[in-house]
Amino acid sequence: MYPQNIDRKILHQISVLERQGALNYPKCKTHSEELCTLYCRQCSVPICSVCSYRDHRHQHVIHIFEHLSKMKDCIRTDLQELKYSIYPRYERVAPTVQKANVRKNSEKLSANLKKQREALHKEIDDIFQEMQNKIENMDSKSIAFIDEQESDINHSTAKIEQRISHLTEVLDSNDFDLVFAYKSRNEEFKRMPAPYQVTLPTFTPQMINRKKIYQQFGSLSELCTSREEYEDETKSLDAISLSPVREELMHKPRLISEIQTDYGNQCQLIGISCLHDSELWTCGTDHTIRLYNFEGGLVNRVQILYDSLAGNIAVTLCGELVYTNSFLRCINIVKNAKTLTLVRLLDWMPLFLCSSSSGDILVTMINDIGEAKVVRYSGSTEKQNIQWDDQGQPLYSSGDKKDISENTNLDICVADLEAHAVVVVSSAGKLRFRYTGQSSSSTTPPSASTVQSFRPYCIATDSRGRILTADHIMHCIHITDQNGHFLRFIEICGVYYPRALCVDSRDNLYSFNCMARSKIKKIAYDV
Repeated sequence: MYPQNIDRKILHQISVLERQGALNYPKCKTHSEELCTLYCRQCSVPICSVCSYRDHRHQHVIHIFEHLSKMKDCIRTDLQELKYSIYPRYERVAPTVQKANVRKNSEKLSANLKKQREALHKEIDDIFQEMQNKIENMDSKSIAFIDEQESDINHSTAKIEQRISHLTEVLDSNDFDLVFAYKSRNEEFKRMPAPYQVTLPTFTPQMINRKKIYQQFGSLSELCTSREEYEDETKSLDAISLSPVREELMHKPRLISEIQTDYGNQCQLIGISCLHDSELWTCGTDHTIRLYNFEGGLVNRVQILYDSLAGNIAVTLCGELVYTNSFLRCINIVKNAKTLTLVRLLDWMPLFLCSSSSGDILVTMINDIGEAKVVRYSGSTEKQNIQWDDQGQPLYSSGDKKDISENTNLDICVADLEAHAVVVVSSAGKLRFRYTGQSSSSTTPPSASTVQSFRPYCIATDSRGRILTADHIMHCIHITDQNGHFLRFIEICGVYYPRALCVDSRDNLYSFNCMARSKIKKIAYDV
């Protein structure tokens, strides 16, 4: 049976194929003894002649071979597109993602890394040899000096021995001429040779700072991946891409220890800064800056003058304590147990400060009309002023909470509380990015499902160039890479309303609980 609207050309093809037995019609699923020679376009199913009379309208019924021909036309079109359009484009894309290229680049990076390691080893060996040569030279000079002094003393001793022998002979003699000719030379021998003293040299090793070594060694850029779209007339094709890479961090930070201090309800802890990996400076509301070891022992203290408070503290590359005095609008440094005024300001109030890898000091400050800036000082000399972006707009808000830290790539990172942002500029003062918080269901601390209003109260950077920002309201730390890409949140091991952060050379984190300010927590967060 054939539909009335069948094309004569198709009818001829069907007749030829049927005579050749080349058409294998499917069996009807409803009428098992019938073959499906028809196709219903409305229902998109093969049907038999019985089905066409009972359940399907004739205007929608065509011969099944006609539908087969149309389907083959579609398949033929898709085949042509796959063979001559899509497949060649995959071939063009494939070389850009070959593993060999990735491995070749990794080998190149490793070779450059090894070369830099050898260069640093050579510098260290050269410095060692230079100091060793200096020690040997000083040793030779000291021995020569001592030998010279010893020779002078031996010469004088020999003369005294001769004199003693002569005087003994005179005493034993009754020779008038010999006795009467005697003249005392004791005054000559009383004049002892000038006393000699050798001040032996000493070696004072500097604390090895891992973060500074990273800066000296160099930086390794982050793996940046993207999916580039290839457009054609009908559809787009995504190029194959590598998966994004996240920094390896502990799934859950670990509390290493707690440092008990003398602070409490009467005197509250407000700031901390690592001197080295076994001691840290603290400042509070009692006009005293204290140095504690990690057992909680008080090592040193510095009294703040003029009955005012230390606004913020930091430690220079030389291990000297610096602090801001917002009340007197000055920046002080403690050298040899003496407090000296490094910078005195008139129209600006210093807030937070940090030491840079170059030995400079970076200071955030505000004035009475609501302007804010970052100033770089070399000693007492202002070297750089960072206040405006390229469009002449202020980089920072007018708020007085602006913690600051320099990253390993020399970026200057400011936690601007009032702006709800971490503002990062290059060492030249050019705006790189603003980080305004990140929400992630997979990494949100259990205490909160999302980050609502980002409140960056304090900031630190570690030896790998990661930026750690404490959220004062959400009781968590945001960790980003040096380009502002969010890595994850971490809880601060029971620290609520964090008021300060610092990181030692081994990337251990220090913070304290605003609700219980007598204890400083040492936390491991890195793998």
